[in-house]
Amino acid sequence: MQKRINPTCVRRKVEAKTLVSNSIAYMEENDFKMGEICQNIINFYREFAKKLDTNKDKLKQTEVNF
Repeated sequence: MQKRINPTCVRRKVEAKTLVSNSIAYMEENDFKMGEICQNIINFYREFAKKLDTNKDKLKQTEVNF
């Protein structure tokens, strides 16, 4: 009985190992992509805030000149 069951058990272990490896790779890839997306959003808002501050300073300077 064990001789008949053993190949199936080994095959299931290999399949489980492959599935776990694939899921880990998928999660790592998603984590990397989400990190990049968050960093891009943060950089966008940082640049946007800098431009707003620059324009605010220009507006104050214009009001002072008048």
